Amino acid sequence: MNGHSVTMNGEIHRRYWTIGVLADQMGVPASMLRYWQTEFGFDVHRDKKGDRRFTVDEVARVKEIYRLLKVEGFTIWGAKRQLRIQQGDDVDQFEMDNALNAIP
Repeated sequence: MNGHSVTMNGEIHRRYWTIGVLADQMGVPASMLRYWQTEFGFDVHRDKKGDRRFTVDEVARVKEIYRLLKVEGFTIWGAKRQLRIQQGDDVDQFEMDNALNAIP
C-alpha cells in the first residue's frame, strides 16, 4: 500500500504523511514536529519499522499548532490553552493542573 488514493478526477490524496514529508511541507524541522507531538500529547501511528505516519486528522492538528505558535505568536502554554478552548474543554481545570504540576 502506497498511502495514496486517487479520486475520480485523477487527483492524488494522501492517507498519511511521513514526518519528513510533513516537515518539508510546513517548512519546519522534523525535530520540531516530534517535540510538538510530545509537548501537546498526541499519538501518531507508527508503521512496522517504527516510522511516524500522520493521518489527515493529525496533520490538521499539527497545522493548527503551527498556526497558533508561528502565526499567532502563542507560547506553548498559551497554544495548549487555546486548543482546550477550541475543543470546549474545561480551561479552569487545565490551568489548575498546570499550576499543580509546577509545584516542586
